[in-house]
Amino acid sequence: MLVEEGIIPRDIGRQLLAGLREMEREDFLEARRSVGASNHSGELWLTKRFGEEIAGWLHVGRSSGDLGAVSDSVTARGKLLDVCEKLLVLRATLLETAKEHLATVMPGYSGAQHAQPITFGFYLHSWEEAFRRDTERLHQAYARINLSPAGAAIMTGSDFNLNRHRVAELLGFDGLRTNCHDAIFHIDHLVEAACVLTVLMTNAGRLADDLHLWATSEFGMVAIPDRYCITSSIMPQKKNPWSTVYIRGQYARSMGRLSGVMALVKARQDEFDAEHFVAVELWEMMEADHLSLEFLEGTIAHLQVNRKVMKQRAAAFWATATDVASMLVRERRLPWRTAHQIVAILVRLSQERGLRPQDVTTDLLDEAAVAHSGKPLGVPADALRAALDPVHFVNARTMVGGPAPSRLEPQMAESAARLAADRAAYTRARERLEQAARTLEAGIDAVLAG
Repeated sequence: MLVEEGIIPRDIGRQLLAGLREMEREDFLEARRSVGASNHSGELWLTKRFGEEIAGWLHVGRSSGDLGAVSDSVTARGKLLDVCEKLLVLRATLLETAKEHLATVMPGYSGAQHAQPITFGFYLHSWEEAFRRDTERLHQAYARINLSPAGAAIMTGSDFNLNRHRVAELLGFDGLRTNCHDAIFHIDHLVEAACVLTVLMTNAGRLADDLHLWATSEFGMVAIPDRYCITSSIMPQKKNPWSTVYIRGQYARSMGRLSGVMALVKARQDEFDAEHFVAVELWEMMEADHLSLEFLEGTIAHLQVNRKVMKQRAAAFWATATDVASMLVRERRLPWRTAHQIVAILVRLSQERGLRPQDVTTDLLDEAAVAHSGKPLGVPADALRAALDPVHFVNARTMVGGPAPSRLEPQMAESAARLAADRAAYTRARERLEQAARTLEAGIDAVLAG
């Protein structure tokens, strides 16, 4: 840009670009280390190579301030796209696995207690929905990060006629951070990325928590693939899930790193350098999230699901009690609270007598009704049996958002369409950066040729 605008003489710009190409071939880090690797060691290398009369032009119109801001934005956007790529793969795996388990009935939990029957497909689809929102937040964070601070110098820009739009184009930015003071001293876009990544890892950690618990001998509903487990050096029978442990650990570390970021940015706006105060924690979060999502996707893709145990559990601990109460409302036109109380008594009587839900009879239901209201209900036995059936429970939930396979299947088709749109947006962002890189190299070639 400096050459194109006539700010740097063309012959000097040609030598600077040739020197940078030479550093690139040798490896930038090694070249910088060879002269001491200080903050401006790239300029020092060029000075040793060409002398100050050439290298001294390098910093015309720019500062460490906008160099650091550009570096942070370029690094953050690349790592965000890496995380987004893994997240899109995870979402696809969730949908594919959910399709296999549209009718795999299992207990749904609330407060760590059996609540109502659902299906494993319905459960997995709920996480795809959550991760879809994470994808949306990543895209929004990317849009705010991918604005160019280049040309802002240290806060006021420059009195040279810098073409900030051209630099943004060459570096793949989608626009400018227009206010030069804002471009250097306000780093809320990086803090936002840390927040988004923490929410993402919270979701990943909660899903890993469930899978880790359900893989225990006491639950036995799933088995973590061997490739994501380790054994014990002393207990030969042990198969310890490892991927879920790693993800849960990174979920905790994300919250810690976010706290560190938030504490550090409390400094006065003109007293810190973003690359020192935020980037280390942010890069660590991005790299950990990237690996965690890879582990989570692989764990789900190869998860062994015990359909039989899930179905047994769904019927074993009164998860269908809601439908028994609903049946009383429909069959005997009872107020909901009355039906609720009668079923609560029925559950208590069953537990006191060691009866399973499938052992309950209409006589016991009448006993509960008499205890509450003083008169029996006389509901048909087949109505009670249907109300206690977890498969019937699930299939009856056909309202929007319900777990019935007939409802869930079209919802998953909508999710697949949204996933395709998010993939397209991701691809456009990658292609935009690749095109910018080609444009930059072509511009350098034109200067070197001319």
